[in-house]
Amino acid sequence: MGKTCCTGRSKSTHFPSTADTLYPQSKPRKQSYLEEAADPSPSWYLQGSNDLKYDLRGVFTVAEEADISLILQRYGVVGRETARAIADCYELSVVGQREARKVVISSEAAYFCTAEHLPNVKHRIVLRDIFLISLSENCASAMLHSSAVLSDVWFTGSQTGDILQAVQKLRYELTSFYVPWDMAIQRGSLRYRLNHVQSSLRSFAESETALQTAAVIVRFGTVGEHCYLTQTCVTERDHRRRKCIFLLTNKAMYTLTAGKVERLALEVTTVKVGDTQVCALVGEVERRWTLPASTQAEVSKLLKVDV
Repeated sequence: MGKTCCTGRSKSTHFPSTADTLYPQSKPRKQSYLEEAADPSPSWYLQGSNDLKYDLRGVFTVAEEADISLILQRYGVVGRETARAIADCYELSVVGQREARKVVISSEAAYFCTAEHLPNVKHRIVLRDIFLISLSENCASAMLHSSAVLSDVWFTGSQTGDILQAVQKLRYELTSFYVPWDMAIQRGSLRYRLNHVQSSLRSFAESETALQTAAVIVRFGTVGEHCYLTQTCVTERDHRRRKCIFLLTNKAMYTLTAGKVERLALEVTTVKVGDTQVCALVGEVERRWTLPASTQAEVSKLLKVDV
């Protein structure tokens, strides 16, 4: 992957500790969720399918099959690696070059090949080694960061989001974890991350909190959606109060209760921040969270609403 050519945020309280994983070994509890005075369930999990959707071609032409077979013979994991999808993109460089690429995504790696000759593999990115995905603010370009030395790849194109979804899905099949997103807000900052990820950003991406947040956002959110804060709190709906985890991103507000996820998109949600509560209204559905005063102020600031 990368330049070795084939050989190879935020203030918040955290999600539950390591023991309270989103992927428990035991079966989830059957009883109803605990009331306000109780603690969050120790059996955090996420209901629903892990089958992420992406719009990439998974059927190859005869010529492509021959080329992909050659690629896997040269660089793949013998007897275990299979090609799953193919896409088009442009690879970017720090000096402004833009090269057309074909991306072959297999069960083990992503191969960035020259567009004119598929067997000419420029980078092999091992899916297990990807620890962070950086995105431009408009999600037009993305960067795959790998633990391998000098092996990050920066690319753009109309299929960028689908490539990222395919990478996430196949990496989850290998590791049971999704890769966290991070936005490069300042213009030009993305190019400086190419093979130069700050240690603090890397530590964040590999933390339990980031991995658990990614599990929620990747599965239930949108490409490039990133977390502002998380907070264990009390939620109220239909006059019933429950302990939950409140998660605020740049595009939505989430409530995690007993492993179930409720997402309220900010574009269709009216948010009010009061003295003791944050209230969200979508049509006739109202959701309230009782948050610490400091967190309420942070929510108000991030969403630019009056307290």
